[in-house]
Amino acid sequence: MNGLEQDGERWLTSEEIADIWPKIRLNAVKEFIRVYHEDKGAEKRELLWGDETEYILVHFDHEKKTAKVLLESEELLEKLKTLDSNNLCPTMWQRECARFMVESKPAVPFSGDVESILSVEASMTQRRQLIFTSMGSLDKAVLTMGAYPRTGTPCFTRPAHAPNPTSGVRRSLFIPDEVIAGARYKAITLNAKLNMKGRRTEHIPIFKDAHTLDPFEEDLSQFGDKGKNKEDACTASKMCLDFGFCGTCCALQVTQQASDLYEARTIHDQLTPLCPILMALSAATPIHRGYLSNIDCRWPLFVQYTDEETQDNMWQKRSPSSPRTTKSRMDSVSCYAQPCNSCYNDGPTYMDNGIFETLLNHGVDEAMSRYVTNLFSRDPWALSDRQVHQCGEEWLDPIDLYTVVQANNYPSVRLKVPSQSNGWCVEFRPLDVQLTDFENASFSVFVVLLTRAILKYGLDLVLPISKVDKNMETASKRDAVRSSKFYFRDDIFDNKGLRHVSAQNGFRQISGMETNWAKFSLMTADEIVNGKHNGFPGLIPLVNRFLDDLDTIDVKTRLTADRYLDFIGKRASGETPTTARWMREFVMSHPAYKQDSEVSERINYDLMCRCNELSNTKPENWFWEQHILTN
Repeated sequence: MNGLEQDGERWLTSEEIADIWPKIRLNAVKEFIRVYHEDKGAEKRELLWGDETEYILVHFDHEKKTAKVLLESEELLEKLKTLDSNNLCPTMWQRECARFMVESKPAVPFSGDVESILSVEASMTQRRQLIFTSMGSLDKAVLTMGAYPRTGTPCFTRPAHAPNPTSGVRRSLFIPDEVIAGARYKAITLNAKLNMKGRRTEHIPIFKDAHTLDPFEEDLSQFGDKGKNKEDACTASKMCLDFGFCGTCCALQVTQQASDLYEARTIHDQLTPLCPILMALSAATPIHRGYLSNIDCRWPLFVQYTDEETQDNMWQKRSPSSPRTTKSRMDSVSCYAQPCNSCYNDGPTYMDNGIFETLLNHGVDEAMSRYVTNLFSRDPWALSDRQVHQCGEEWLDPIDLYTVVQANNYPSVRLKVPSQSNGWCVEFRPLDVQLTDFENASFSVFVVLLTRAILKYGLDLVLPISKVDKNMETASKRDAVRSSKFYFRDDIFDNKGLRHVSAQNGFRQISGMETNWAKFSLMTADEIVNGKHNGFPGLIPLVNRFLDDLDTIDVKTRLTADRYLDFIGKRASGETPTTARWMREFVMSHPAYKQDSEVSERINYDLMCRCNELSNTKPENWFWEQHILTN
């Protein structure tokens, strides 16, 4: 949810957006059509990529044994931008939803050469160190973790603020308005809550331990709820959260620039089935509101709290014949972008027929028209007067308004249109951020190398969208890596003959047009990533084959790649625990833990101290084997 905010903008109310949305939408569609056709004859772009890493700011009180989130992102960003102007580590720093979060990405993307993987971990470490230096106190820390464990508990911020359930922007039972960072996110909160029609809380399953209340029920009146809405009551064995929580979680995202639109669409479609697999491997968010939950990832929070199923979108009131999408604003991909994969769009993709016909009539192919139209099934949560002005006048960026529409949708993989400086890009979004730079570099590099292998060998990982959705549900479950199975294609070389794989690459020749539905089966994460005997070859062996086939790769680069791939392989096999599993084990083995699912202030302090220690330890060979497994 990184911002597109500029100083001095006024963010529109939902009523103002409703009045101008038809014009905005029409102009955005026109701009997409223009860019779509202009890019057909464009020179192929260089393969570039970069990460977006999100951080949580923490203050430690070592006398009182507490760790609170620190509401200092605005001040910190000003210092970081000053450092960046000195070119210490060229970085793009951005605010995030909460004032205890910041985001970084390299100002200059990594090159498409495989040697670029040598720069990734060092860049992440430099950025982390710049944040820590700018914070200016040994009592402060910067952590890359999926979520602060006690968000929403009393006095979880520094300075302390109380939530106000009856007035203000958020009207949250748990999170004060002072946490919201910037006018854009305030506008998002206000407009989203209006779209939710007053729906205040959702619920996620609690982890049941020996002394956990059964049924686990909460009295929300202690948080200021007057109990007027029955839908606010949590069901048994589930904890209450609200919309504010999804904006306090951190992610690791990887964006790759493709050579052209065809390649971007291919990358988008082939990465879509990988989202649940890598989400399970990166699971790092098992604790919410001071309780152990029965999920391991942040993704279900986003799906629930960006779900507008209970309300009618504003534009639909003017166009009742167009049904609304059934997915949340942040959810798994709704449809594939390549025409050859349209047969796998087996879920309902509702959209405005007028926009769809406009795109078709202007020469946009059906698959791309369906993909783009789906983005316009929702109103923007955030729209500024600057963006509206550009709609009627000259634009700062020719595709700005389309980007605004796209920025109000958060699918697991996002196809991004060219700008003045970038070509077609694909953003991979499902990863929970990891505690260490080594882990974050490992996941980032794995996504990029696997993409390169997919393109080189014409691999086909595409599944029916319904199976991807099912896998996403499975991936967030507790310890899904070891306990669950996922739908995956049995023959990833069987790709309808649309691409050819050379036999000299070690794979069988594909010829002719094949029309059979893809064959898939249930596999463990270990089988998908590492392969199985006389069966699925495994993603890591395919990446290793890609590296073996490179004409030149120096020893240092190959050793670095091997370290990252070994880590991913051990994470998939369960030999190396996910961050979520490690956190659970830390809490459950803590002397103060009462087997009641509660993560107390003291347990949280010790956990955060340990996370900080691990985040700043320089790894030698196997970081997690040496430090995490020995606790």
